[in-house]
Amino acid sequence: MKRNLITPSRTAKTPKAPKTARKARSAAPTRAATEDRAPRPQDLAQMLGVQLTRRLKTDQVRRLRKGLPGYVGMLDDAARQLQEDADVLGLKDVTPETLLATQEEQKYLSAREATAEMVYRAIYEQRLQVDDRGMGMLLQIARRVNALAEEDPNLPARWKFLRDFLGGFRASAASRSEPGTPDTTGAPSPSTTA
Repeated sequence: MKRNLITPSRTAKTPKAPKTARKARSAAPTRAATEDRAPRPQDLAQMLGVQLTRRLKTDQVRRLRKGLPGYVGMLDDAARQLQEDADVLGLKDVTPETLLATQEEQKYLSAREATAEMVYRAIYEQRLQVDDRGMGMLLQIARRVNALAEEDPNLPARWKFLRDFLGGFRASAASRSEPGTPDTTGAPSPSTTA
């Protein structure tokens, strides 16, 4: 799986740097470290060919007219009919050209939105799987610490940080769940913490 979605252009060669600059360069991050960095939003927007804008406020989104299903197909039909009835309707801001331009822009953005949504969903689900794997390992450690607590009385004290962390979430989850639901986290209850 390739992580770096944006590859820098290698067409321009840089001249050799003086010796003082070479020393500073060694402190720069390695190539492997830069490949693990997430692409900047500006880079992704540029790659998709869209403008990166500020997020709209909730009230601004609520005031927008929502597109009805199939309205994009109506834009070209309306443009053809408007061409015939332009004099009768007398609309200055709405022309056949603006209707067709809006249709093209909507199709352009919709295609990129679908692509970005597929990428987002893949990243989101991969992150959920990593979270599941990581939490599974922490819970496995906590269960093992609990199982070996009698053999090594100092073991729970050494793992107190993990037991407290998991116990805090267990306590909040227990308050939301039904009474009598068994605990499957493997974390100690706050009252049994050493």
